[in-house]
Amino acid sequence: MQASDVKTVAATEKTTQLIYDIDFKQPIAIIMGSEHRGINPSVLKIVDFKAKLPLLGSIDSLNVSVACGAFLYETIRQRIP
Repeated sequence: MQASDVKTVAATEKTTQLIYDIDFKQPIAIIMGSEHRGINPSVLKIVDFKAKLPLLGSIDSLNVSVACGAFLYETIRQRIP
């Protein structure tokens, strides 16, 4: 994907960068991890961006389907003229 100029963004809590800091208007692939293991560390090393959702309180992470929905919503929100 990267060789075809498609940027990659990993949805991970292991970053300080928020989802709102990513430009989702460009061709981009969103990488989601498994429910219990997340994204493999070797994949995290090669992605173009890492982003997390802002969470309040004592919540550490979300169900992967919920997190994916939030990432897709932000992608569409940015692409609406």
